[in-house]
Amino acid sequence: KSLVGHYCGKQAAEQFEVVIEKTERVAEKAMEAAVEAAEAAADALVGPATERLVEMLLLNGEGRMSELRKTEVKRCVEDSDAMGLIALLAHLDPEERAELREDYESSHGISMAEEMCKLDWHLMELILLGLVLPPEWAWARTLYEACCGGLTGLGTDEETLTSLVVLNWHRRKELSKALVQILKWKDHEKPVRDLISSELENVNFRLIILNFLEL
Repeated sequence: KSLVGHYCGKQAAEQFEVVIEKTERVAEKAMEAAVEAAEAAADALVGPATERLVEMLLLNGEGRMSELRKTEVKRCVEDSDAMGLIALLAHLDPEERAELREDYESSHGISMAEEMCKLDWHLMELILLGLVLPPEWAWARTLYEACCGGLTGLGTDEETLTSLVVLNWHRRKELSKALVQILKWKDHEKPVRDLISSELENVNFRLIILNFLEL
């Protein structure tokens, strides 16, 4: 304010102070709205299945855990409780996750990964794919997210794609196959090559990604 007053006069300084006060009030309201939205999102994610999971982990012995896990996975899917499913899978070692994944597919006639993608759990899918499948699946889902809006919904996330290429060059074939499968599960109309070509405006960057995916 003093700087504005010095260079522009007292009236300009007073107007500047009013603008600052209004900006602070708007920012405060925006922060309150953001906190409320975050709390609402958290309440939506932590559903009944999550509460059952906590109870299951605290009250049941290891002897019954196998059957309880199978039942709980089914409930998490039915209740669209992504956080509950993440909590359940995070407590299992790789062999237990593989066993649970195989049992789910034999019981439901659809793979757990496909079911999660069809439920359209957005970025929760990325975490879940990372828990139940090899790393290239989580990276393939990351690539899909980067090309189909990214975290902010403002278009292709080129920084994410750059990191993806650098970190996954040694498994690009597996990642490319996983991406094709994810697009099928999501009923995406464009094939991978068309998706990349339409989303990446930078010609050089587009060629790098297409070469990375061996398309």
